[in-house]
Amino acid sequence: MSRILPVFVVLLFAGLLADAFSGFEVIRRSGSVFGGIGMLLVLGVLYIFVEEVGSRVAEIDSTEQPLPRRVLNLFVFLVSMVVVATVFYYVFSFFKI
Repeated sequence: MSRILPVFVVLLFAGLLADAFSGFEVIRRSGSVFGGIGMLLVLGVLYIFVEEVGSRVAEIDSTEQPLPRRVLNLFVFLVSMVVVATVFYYVFSFFKI
C-alpha cells in the first residue's frame, strides 16, 4: 500500500494538471466523484504517456538524420497521439462525460 499511494497521488495530480489546461472540463462534466477521480487518473496516465513519447522522439530526432528517418519519427509521434486520443474518447464514453 505504501508503494501504490505515491503513484496514485502523482497520477491524480498529473490528471488534475492536464484538466486545468483544458479548463476543468473533466471535473465539470463528471457525474459523480468517483467518475471524476477515475477520469483524472486516466487523464494522468495519458498525460505522462504523451510526455514520455514526446521526449523520446525529441531525443532520437536530429537534424543530421536523413529525411525519411525524421518523417518516421514524426509518424511514430503522431500515431501515439492518435492512440491517446482514441483511448481518451472511449474512456470519456465509458464514464459518460
